Amino acid sequence: MANILLVIFILAMVHFAYENIIAPTLRIYQRNKLFVLRDKLRDIDFNSLSKQDKQVFKYIENSLTICIQNLPYANLYKFVKYNKEYHKNEKLRTLVEKRYNQIQDCNIVEIKEIFHKSGKVIYDAILINSGMWFMYLIPIVLVTVMFEYSIKFVKSMILSPMNIQNNHNLIY
Repeated sequence: MANILLVIFILAMVHFAYENIIAPTLRIYQRNKLFVLRDKLRDIDFNSLSKQDKQVFKYIENSLTICIQNLPYANLYKFVKYNKEYHKNEKLRTLVEKRYNQIQDCNIVEIKEIFHKSGKVIYDAILINSGMWFMYLIPIVLVTVMFEYSIKFVKSMILSPMNIQNNHNLIY
């Protein structure tokens, strides 16, 4: 019982340290990357862009601003929730695909690079914000894998010849 309480206490301390020290520090780093990307985007001369490229510029600038504001809330749960909505909602899927194609057709390489880099930053933020979930999921996954391995092993033991079972006192 004391060992269980000790493990729970240690998990609580690790969770506290991660959520209150490590994750906020990493989030600030990711947020600063988004600011740098938005600044690089704003360094591009907006007036010299074509009409289509201006639209792409606005999409990415708006997206970066929203990502900066919502960075602390990007986690695995919201990612899965969005993924379900994306696959369920035809209008959303059409709009996103249209914008994505516009970005791919953009003539300014820097704008495309900023878009792709921002996706990597948001992906990292999702992992950072979901970091403690993995610590709690690891024991569950290990038990599941060990259980599957044990079942396979028992099946092979049952199927082994009787003389091997008797010689090594494996079963019965």
